[in-house]
Amino acid sequence: MTNQDFHGTENFQLSPQKVENSCPSNIALIKYWGKYEPQIPANPSISFTLNECKTLTEMQFFPDEQFSVKTFLAGNEEKNFASKIEKYFKSIEVYLPWILKGSYKISTENSFPHSSGIASSASGFGA
Repeated sequence: MTNQDFHGTENFQLSPQKVENSCPSNIALIKYWGKYEPQIPANPSISFTLNECKTLTEMQFFPDEQFSVKTFLAGNEEKNFASKIEKYFKSIEVYLPWILKGSYKISTENSFPHSSGIASSASGFGA
């Protein structure tokens, strides 16, 4: 297969959508320290999955609105995070030509306290 085989089509019917998912978090027993380019851990790590400590993420899509992304972490709007998602969406437009044709609202909440040593970014991206 070539890269071209993964390019999407413009002929795609858009409709308002809402999806949600959850993902358990984990806690590291042995944590990796440092990274090599491009984002490769410098050493292995060992962690436990915490099934009761979850991140719940909800994403809404509004196709009739101008392209924008709004992100809410624990109920607070996070504009810096939204700009990173916008940049990512723009980078995959060749594969999903419709992705910039609406607005997105992404809300995420943890079932555990922030800054408690539990890997909320991992469960957040998983959800």
